[in-house]
Amino acid sequence: MLNRCTILFTSLWLAFNLTSCTEAPPDITNPLEQTPNVINTWRAESDDIAPLLWDSLEVVNVEFASDSSYMLEVLSDANNVYTYSGTFIAETGELSIFPITIYQSTPDSVVYQGIYEINAAAEPSELSLDVVEVYPDTLNTVPTVSNGFGSSNFGIDNIHRLIQQ
Repeated sequence: MLNRCTILFTSLWLAFNLTSCTEAPPDITNPLEQTPNVINTWRAESDDIAPLLWDSLEVVNVEFASDSSYMLEVLSDANNVYTYSGTFIAETGELSIFPITIYQSTPDSVVYQGIYEINAAAEPSELSLDVVEVYPDTLNTVPTVSNGFGSSNFGIDNIHRLIQQ
C-alpha cells in the first residue's frame, strides 16, 4: 500500500519530467561569467597612475592570474623597470567594491591591503585600485569597502585606474 507522500512525490516527478520533455530548457547564464573579475592583465600610465606616484612612475602593468599569483612591472621616470611578484586574495564585498590583499614575495616580502572595483561598462574595462602597505608594520590606514576609495591615510592620491589589456 502506497502512502500519500509516495503518491505526491511520484506525481510531482511525473509532472516535472513530462513538462520538461516537451519544452525547451530555458537559457541559463552563469552569473559568475557576468561578474567583473580582477583576473586579467591591467595597465596604467600617465594620469591613470595614482597621483602620489606621478613624479616617480611612467607605466604600471599588473597581471592577476587565476592561480592567485600576480606579476607587477613598473617603469620609472628614469626608464628603470622594476618587477614585483607574489600572490593575492581578492574577496567578495558589498556593492561593487571588493577587498583585496596582495602578498609580495619578490624582491622583498611586503603585504598590501585595500579595495578594488571593476567598471565593466567601460570599454575596455577599468580597474580602480586603492591599496596600502601593511607589512612590514606601518601606520597606514587601510581603505575599506564601507569607507570607499580615498579612505586610506593617503586619500584620493593613492587610487590607480588601470585599463584592461
